Amino acid sequence: MKAETRRFLEAPYLLDEARIRRFDQKYIGFARAGWDESFKGFRKGIADGAPEKVRLDVPGYSRVGYALQAAAWTVYDTYRGGFSWGRIGDMEPGAGPVNRTEDPLTAALGPWRPRSPAEASDAVKAAARVFGAFKAGIAAVNPLWVYSNRISGEALELPPGMKHAVVMLIEMDYEGILRSPALGAAVATGNGYSRMCFASACMAEFIRNLGWSAVACGNDTALSVPLAVDAGLGEAGRNGLLITPEIGQRMRICKVFTDLPLVPDRPVSFGARRFCRTCMKCAARCPSRSISFDREPSWEAPWGSPSNNPGAYKWYVNADECYSFWTVNTADCSNCISSCPYTKPAGTIHAIPRFFIRRFPFMNLLWLWADTAFGYDR
Repeated sequence: MKAETRRFLEAPYLLDEARIRRFDQKYIGFARAGWDESFKGFRKGIADGAPEKVRLDVPGYSRVGYALQAAAWTVYDTYRGGFSWGRIGDMEPGAGPVNRTEDPLTAALGPWRPRSPAEASDAVKAAARVFGAFKAGIAAVNPLWVYSNRISGEALELPPGMKHAVVMLIEMDYEGILRSPALGAAVATGNGYSRMCFASACMAEFIRNLGWSAVACGNDTALSVPLAVDAGLGEAGRNGLLITPEIGQRMRICKVFTDLPLVPDRPVSFGARRFCRTCMKCAARCPSRSISFDREPSWEAPWGSPSNNPGAYKWYVNADECYSFWTVNTADCSNCISSCPYTKPAGTIHAIPRFFIRRFPFMNLLWLWADTAFGYDR
C-alpha cells in the first residue's frame, strides 16, 4: 500500500499579497541573538551552559556527547565553499586556492545544451542522489522567498537568470533524533548540516561544470521551507518545518539556484497539513511552548516577534522562546520533529496510516491514538 500524493498546479498555501514582504535575514533568531537587545537570547550562546551540565553529570549531556556534537558540524562550520556563489577554487598541498574560472570541457565545447529542460532536470535529480540527498525537487523561484538583505544589512539579489532552484533533502538519523532534546539529536542535526553542505557544494559545481551558473545555499539566501513546498517535496507543518510523505520532518534542506533550463515540479498534498489541524503533538512536546495549539492557522503571529513575517496563512512559531530554550538546553532541540507522527522510517508498516490519512481523513483521530498506543510518544 503506497502513501499517495496529489499534485497541484499552484502551491497549497495562501498568501496575502498586500501584506507579505521579502524577509530580512537579520531578523532570524540566530542573527538577533547577536544584535537585538530585546531578544530573549541576546548574546547567549547555545552551549554556554555545557560545562555545568557535564559537571552535574546530567544524563544525555556527557563530555563525549558534546565532543561528538561539535565534530558533526565540522564540514558545515569550516567549509565555507559549500555555500559559494561562484566556482570553488582548486586546492593544492602547500598552496592557496587556484581560481578555476571555467571547466575545460566548457572552454572547448561551450555550455551543455540539453535536448530539453526535462533531460536537464533528470540529470540534476540523479546527481542529487549521488551527492547524498534522499530526494530532490525543482522549484520556480518566487522572489518573495529570497531574503531582502543579508545579516550584514547588505541588499541581497540573485544573479540575473536564476529562475530555478534545485532543492535537496538530506535525511537525519532516526535513532539520534529520538533522543531529543539531549545530545544524540544535536549530533544528528549537525551531521545533517555538514552533509547538506557537501551536497549543495557538489551540486553547484556539477552545474558549473556544465557551463551554467549556480548559487549554493544552506539556510542563507532564501527561505528553504516554501521553496521545498514549491518543489513538490512536502507540506508545511504546524511547527513551521517541512513534512515529507516518506520520513516526515527528519531531514535538512539545502538548495542551489541556477540559470540551467529546468522543469519545475508541482506542489503536492498528501493530507499532512489537514492532519496538523487534529494532531498537536509537536506543540504538546515543545519545551518552550513555542508552537501554536490553535486548530486553524492565522495570518500573523500573536506575539509580534520580528522573526515572523506576516502575510502567510500558517501556524507561526515563537522563535524568541525557542532559541531561549536552546541556550538552557545547551544544544538545539528536535522535540517537534521527533514527536511528529510522520517522522518514521520509510516502509510498508508506516505507509499504511499515511495512505489512510491521505484518503480517509475522518480516521485521523484513530491514527493519533495508534501513534501513542504503539509507544511512539515515549
